[in-house]
Amino acid sequence: MFSTLRIAARAIVSAVAFVSLSAHAVSPQRVFVAGTGVDNPSCSVTSPCRAFGAALGIVASGGEVVVLSSAAFGAVSIASAVSLIAPPGRLRRISVLRRS
Repeated sequence: MFSTLRIAARAIVSAVAFVSLSAHAVSPQRVFVAGTGVDNPSCSVTSPCRAFGAALGIVASGGEVVVLSSAAFGAVSIASAVSLIAPPGRLRRISVLRRS
């Protein structure tokens, strides 16, 4: 019985430590989007997101969303200070709406 309690206590401590470390995870400074991407929690260069909304949801304030390929990404609302980076020819047009 004592060993069962010890194992349960260790499991609880491990779970609490994991949750606290996850809560302090740092948002990436640079994320990537591509027409062939799939929205995922990393939006890395090797596994880009498909939508700007998914990328903007994880990028750190002051970070960059880099466009790897052209696609019909659709409209997006930007609520933090980020840069949208697109090499020449990757995007046809970006419309920016400003609210005062």
